[in-house]
Amino acid sequence: MKKPIHFFLLLWIVAAAFNIAFSNNVNVTNVTVTGRNTTAGVNNAANYALVQFDITWENSWRTSSAPNNWDAAWVFVKYKVSGGEWNHAKLNATGHVAPTGSTITPASDGTGAFIYRSENGTGTFSKTGVQLRWNYGLNSVADEATMDIQVFAIEMVYVPQGAFSLGSGGSDSAEFYQSPSKANVFPVTSESAINVGSTAGYLFYSLRGSATTGSGGDTTGPIPASYPKGYNAFYCMKYEISQQQYVEFLNTLTYVQQSWCSTTGVTTAANPGLAAGTLIFSGLTYRNGIVIQTPGVATATPAVYACNLNGNTVYGETDDGKNVSCNYLNWHHLASFLDWSGLRPMSELEYEKACRGTIAAVPEEYAWGSTSMTANAGLNNPGMISETGSTAGANIIVDSAAAVHGPMRVGAFATTLTDRQSSGATYYGIMDMCGNVTERVVNAGYISGRSFTGLHGDGILNTIGEATTDYWPGINGNLSATTANNIYGGTTGVKMNAAAGGGYKGGHWNRNDALRSVRVSDRFYGARNNAACTSSNGGRGVRTAP
Repeated sequence: MKKPIHFFLLLWIVAAAFNIAFSNNVNVTNVTVTGRNTTAGVNNAANYALVQFDITWENSWRTSSAPNNWDAAWVFVKYKVSGGEWNHAKLNATGHVAPTGSTITPASDGTGAFIYRSENGTGTFSKTGVQLRWNYGLNSVADEATMDIQVFAIEMVYVPQGAFSLGSGGSDSAEFYQSPSKANVFPVTSESAINVGSTAGYLFYSLRGSATTGSGGDTTGPIPASYPKGYNAFYCMKYEISQQQYVEFLNTLTYVQQSWCSTTGVTTAANPGLAAGTLIFSGLTYRNGIVIQTPGVATATPAVYACNLNGNTVYGETDDGKNVSCNYLNWHHLASFLDWSGLRPMSELEYEKACRGTIAAVPEEYAWGSTSMTANAGLNNPGMISETGSTAGANIIVDSAAAVHGPMRVGAFATTLTDRQSSGATYYGIMDMCGNVTERVVNAGYISGRSFTGLHGDGILNTIGEATTDYWPGINGNLSATTANNIYGGTTGVKMNAAAGGGYKGGHWNRNDALRSVRVSDRFYGARNNAACTSSNGGRGVRTAP
């Protein structure tokens, strides 16, 4: 996965690494650092350089007709100085170079940038000589430092600003509706606060369980203006986090951080030092093949991780499941990955917008806008980038415990010949939002979820690998659904057993109640406060559009 490139730039020697196969065949290659500018003075905070690379991914598009959107890559840079720890590079607000036919939109906080088509088109997106301006002086990197650099890219889909409906007008569990009737969908027309209750015109839903422990919520509100409702534009990961993505994440952490991001246990943190070939999630039975390739040395040297789904002694082979959706991710794992990558969790309202879009709701619909599904019951080319379902017309992986027995490759049902229904895509072209692994969301049912403000990760974890972003579910170790999440206290981030404010949407590969749990508006577990690390749990991230 990494091929060092050594070159001489004035007195600055840089070893640049590149990453490939981050999701469904997005490749970043030929990473170099050029254009160093030191006019501000020796080791000045204003000094910068240009990180240059080539990028390509398949199945790209941009359209000015419905749904009026495009796909993109979220690109960010990690570096380490003289064999030290990996850090997140600070990008500038301007000064990036977008090749002809592309647009670069940087994040205002400097954590990364989106690159996408500047004109309508479809097919493979491939650009050479992309340049991102890195303010290395702001990262306190000396002009003559020796470094390793990695450029990461995650495929995203743009969800435009616009009004949409919550609920389907059907009979899903605890689904949202406009009071007084479940037949009324609730219109979301702005990011303003939403009143909740049985008063006519308010957002409401049926209570499932008690008001303090039920998995639909407490039926109170309001949902504050600061909570992301999906009206404003945002980017959503096109695919669920893949096993190779999680491997690349783990391989940039310290030994101690790895200890907490590569274990299923709440109190046990010993995985990096275990023997080569050890499955970190004990998951081969359920199609998780992430292993330790090279053991770490306690607290001093991180382990090296790899994919090994075929179970032999050779790692990272073409059939080792690198593109299989990563299961066994609890809320702590997901939050750490999203904070590290500069993304954030999605709200459960954004989930419905990303699936349904701005068109009218279909009662009890799935992500592809109909009530019809074909579940897959077998595999072609298992573990490979070409892995597909063996069932004719299959568009979802659900209720497959006796067949596939785990998640599939992300985006496995999409081909050049499929449409929204046959590929299982959402209105905007987002894949696997129903089935495969669960979509972890921030709920609107309890104060712990409603206190979420949509802040993005900053690329930095605390010393033990915890996410530290203010108001995220589980921050400061919050275990109580009825306690608001707050500003990070500086010590405890999102703990292994903390998930207050989280929830589940979209069902998963092992559900035996697919007709209910996979539906877009179903909230049977929409506000479930659960930190479990199971074979059905995965996730993806979003980012508010710049």
